[in-house]
Amino acid sequence: MKADEETPVVIKVGGSLLNLPDLAARLSRVFQQLRSRRIALVMGGGPTADLVRRWDSRFTLGESAAHWLAIRSLGLNESLMVAICPQCALVESWEAADVIWSEGRIAVLSMEPLLRAAESRGEPTPPHCWDVTSDSLAAWAATRLGARLVLAKSIDRPTGSLQDAIAAGAVDACLPDIAARGLAVDWINLRSPHFTIELWHS
Repeated sequence: MKADEETPVVIKVGGSLLNLPDLAARLSRVFQQLRSRRIALVMGGGPTADLVRRWDSRFTLGESAAHWLAIRSLGLNESLMVAICPQCALVESWEAADVIWSEGRIAVLSMEPLLRAAESRGEPTPPHCWDVTSDSLAAWAATRLGARLVLAKSIDRPTGSLQDAIAAGAVDACLPDIAARGLAVDWINLRSPHFTIELWHS
């Protein structure tokens, strides 16, 4: 998939990829494959979100409290991406993303302030539950931006339906509700040595 230069692209960077020592270099190759000048990253949770899952299991935090702790845990991974990728800058609003794009840089979306601002305005956001992961958060951001979505994962593109992908644990259970709104979704196995961006759902 190659996006038009003016079409935003949201890349969900799977948390499972955070143990790749050359993650920034691999992402730079993805940026080069995309023609878009408006690229945003949504970071997956990986080990930080798993820690919140363990806390919830141990302390029975409740869905809303666990949801916001998991969202907050993404902030660590967002800061990591900015630290290892000089092209990237953290943004806390859609307007800030426009500024970063005008500078020719990549926007790393800070999900907690974006979600809290949307909820304060009464806008629809993903539900507060463990069925929501950064897959759905990235889809929500892509829908908000009118963007294409690229799911960067550690596995090959699933075959079959979205429900088959959910059953296999490849994506979260809330993604179909957002993808059903006409969101174009591409897939990339970023762990593969010769990765390519593939159309998965349209």
